[in-house]
Amino acid sequence: GREARDFSSHVSALRTALACSSALAARSRLQRRCLGSSRGAELDEHLATLRRLMAQRGIQAYIVPTDDPHLSEVPPACFARRAFISGFSGSAGTALVTAGEALLWTDGRYWIQADKELPKSWTLMKAGAKRTPEIAEWLRTKLANGDSVGIDP
Repeated sequence: GREARDFSSHVSALRTALACSSALAARSRLQRRCLGSSRGAELDEHLATLRRLMAQRGIQAYIVPTDDPHLSEVPPACFARRAFISGFSGSAGTALVTAGEALLWTDGRYWIQADKELPKSWTLMKAGAKRTPEIAEWLRTKLANGDSVGIDP
């Protein structure tokens, strides 16, 4: 009865805690790998691969947000797509890739971190700064009518 339910809920809570700590450990390993010595070359290869896929599918711009499909506060490591493509490990930011540009929007809390982590092939877009356009505004001014924008959910 009640004891079995209590035990079951404790086991469930323990499993959840272990899964979360495993996800955080995996995310930490991913971040360390992204920040390793061959970081720039590896990230440039990820970017080149994404651009090839975009060209094959007729996509002119591709958005990679921080969020996972469930809008988790701390997305599991398997959803760290923005860190994978850009190397930026901060908890807030959105990447945008076109055939000729790779941009990362993040707020003032992460400008220094992003400046350190982004490869030279990326441009930091300082969200909230006076002369920094919002992503939608940037897309309106850079893309032509009929161009396609993809998003990694």
